[in-house]
Amino acid sequence: MKLFLLKWMLWPFLMCTWELVSKKRSHWWHWQEYGGQINRQKCVFVAGDTSAKSRTTRWSNLWQTNFGWKRVSVMEVPRSCQAFRAGFIDANGTAHVCTWTQKKVRKFAMLLGPDDGIFFALDEYGDQVPLDFLAFATKRSLPRSIRLL
Repeated sequence: MKLFLLKWMLWPFLMCTWELVSKKRSHWWHWQEYGGQINRQKCVFVAGDTSAKSRTTRWSNLWQTNFGWKRVSVMEVPRSCQAFRAGFIDANGTAHVCTWTQKKVRKFAMLLGPDDGIFFALDEYGDQVPLDFLAFATKRSLPRSIRLL
């Protein structure tokens, strides 16, 4: 409940300030650990960006996520998927899923850090759906129709 209230209290502030300078549309409170099984055959595996710096402190986490990391991986869920939640597996093997459900879109982008990326998606019922890798891009080159999560 606290997280829900925090989101709605911070949202107007973020829309007026932070969203103007950062293309990223999800924030730290949108991500939670995912304890379900991940079928790696339905995942997208992407090599890390060798020019990206690691996030070692809270400040570097904030800086690298919003301004430092420039490259993204653009992916797409199947046409039959009406709504989905994107996820990734971190360098320690822990899966994380975005609590923000994407509706009426199929394409999305995820940031590329220095570590190899493993990305997945869950449909509205919590079942994993196969992802297709479409392209590498930069944050600046992303069209507005593709959300950077």
